[in-house]
Amino acid sequence: GYAESLMKGNPLLRLIFVLLVLSGVAWPVCRLTMQPTASTSSAAHPATSDAKTSDTKTSAQQATLHVRVAPSPLHCSIKQGGRTLLTDANLVAPGEYRVMAPISRGDDLLVTAEWTDGNPHALHAEVMLPGHQAPLQKDYWAGSTLEDTFPIEEQPPSQLP
Repeated sequence: GYAESLMKGNPLLRLIFVLLVLSGVAWPVCRLTMQPTASTSSAAHPATSDAKTSDTKTSAQQATLHVRVAPSPLHCSIKQGGRTLLTDANLVAPGEYRVMAPISRGDDLLVTAEWTDGNPHALHAEVMLPGHQAPLQKDYWAGSTLEDTFPIEEQPPSQLP
């Protein structure tokens, strides 16, 4: 069909097509993630309020990791300090991963993905940390492999001078 002929053509048209697909996925995902879930997360993890008062560098806080990839990779993972936080097992839809995991502030995340070809691939990562109004976000572009960092600040913006 139209999508197949478009993907064989001009690289600029392919990029625009990938961006359109990502934006088409982003709208329903944003609506789902913006629904209030404070009652379930506070009941499931009562220790997170205590973690905010302790040293933020050494204490891990529950965070939501959300990754959207176009097209779907062979493998996708996020690690921090040698701990694997997100893997292929966290796939919730084609090209979409989500997991709740303990994140240590001040330590960068390592984002990796692998595809079968060298065509342009897009990956959008979001981390929702306690104390942040909006998720931390970063976009990546890669060929057949991606290995890059996602910085996690030590303190939320509300605590900075």
